[in-house]
Amino acid sequence: MSTAIAPKTVNSPVAVLLSEIKYEQKSYWRNFRGAFFTFLFPLIFLCAFGLGRRNDVVSLGGPVKIPFGLIIIPGILAFALTQACYTNLAIVLSIRRQTGQLMRRRATPVPPVVLMGDMIGSSLLVAMPLIIITTGFGAAVFHTGFPHHVGWLLLALVLGAVCFCSLGIAVQRLVEDADSAPPLINLPLMILSFISGNFFEVTTTGTTGKIASYFPLVHLNNIVRAGFA
Repeated sequence: MSTAIAPKTVNSPVAVLLSEIKYEQKSYWRNFRGAFFTFLFPLIFLCAFGLGRRNDVVSLGGPVKIPFGLIIIPGILAFALTQACYTNLAIVLSIRRQTGQLMRRRATPVPPVVLMGDMIGSSLLVAMPLIIITTGFGAAVFHTGFPHHVGWLLLALVLGAVCFCSLGIAVQRLVEDADSAPPLINLPLMILSFISGNFFEVTTTGTTGKIASYFPLVHLNNIVRAGFA
């Protein structure tokens, strides 16, 4: 009597990617330190630098004055995107590379593009609610209203996510010790965020503004602010 052998079930790459993103999200939210720096850190900066100046009117060096909310809300949106797509991704990759997790996962049948895609997809899922919360907070507290050019703003955020995910993957190769990954990756971004005007107004003609113009963050800030204009 012959025994029928059931055919093997082959999952599609999309199904495997979605499954990997799900487990990546579970791992992320169980890590309090990672969740704090990526999700709560931008909101803390928003309250610390913004609440006391929510009624201010400022200038970026020209004759036109704008509400301070149109400075800090887009700046926090850009900062939140970099935290999720650059900082979190670079730290996680650095730790997994140093501890051998990437090597062990590379030995599995899962394609490398899926292994990278699940971390990038998880980073985007973390950034989305933070962007929504920040925009709603700005509309309610800073009276900035909602973006007038939603399509262009979404396109800017997508391009920014691609840019900073790529930078996060590239920068993690410079980290040689898993324990030093958080300060080595966070500190340069924090300095760049201050001189790029993410938390307060920075004139483009000043020294800090000229230095920031050589890096992508200030350009992301300008594009996001244009979406609110």
